[in-house]
Amino acid sequence: KRSSLEEMWKPVLPASPNENFVSRSGAYDEVASSFFVHTDGKLRLVGHAGWQNGFRSHFYIDPSTRSAYVVAYNTDAQDKTHNTRSFDFELRDELIDHFFQ
Repeated sequence: KRSSLEEMWKPVLPASPNENFVSRSGAYDEVASSFFVHTDGKLRLVGHAGWQNGFRSHFYIDPSTRSAYVVAYNTDAQDKTHNTRSFDFELRDELIDHFFQ
């Protein structure tokens, strides 16, 4: 049911900013039941992420438009300036600016 999804998407705790939850100025992340909620301006994305042994993946859904994106990486490069994690956040912000708006 849609109402069950909406209930699972309600934020219950803030996600403390750290290397796994990097947000640009004005954006923030929260924890919901089995999901994370990323808010950037008026945009609210619901998603889930995971990483283990060099693999990273996640998805984000815009419930209002039913638009989404899914990303999976089979390497987790660790270079200090060019790495998978920073690329992933840059990609998310680029999609927010040009796809979800």
